[in-house]
Amino acid sequence: KTKSDLAVGLGKGTIYSFTETIIPARGFEGKEPYLIAAVELEEGVRLMSLLRHCSSEEVTIGMPVRLCWDKINEDFEYFAFEPDE
Repeated sequence: KTKSDLAVGLGKGTIYSFTETIIPARGFEGKEPYLIAAVELEEGVRLMSLLRHCSSEEVTIGMPVRLCWDKINEDFEYFAFEPDE
């Protein structure tokens, strides 16, 4: 297994911390504001990721999340997290 295989594991975790970004990184122009979260996976690994399908008002520390995939353009798809309801 690679480190990335371990990092996504089962794809479930909780929000450890988060921030709302209003100045976009290159490639994310027009998608602001967006959320970036530190997610603590069930396996104990913490990683930074986009947080999708919720607003900053809905996010809480400890909120359960699950892995999802998001397409930024036709050439690039990346992992993100969304609320696990």
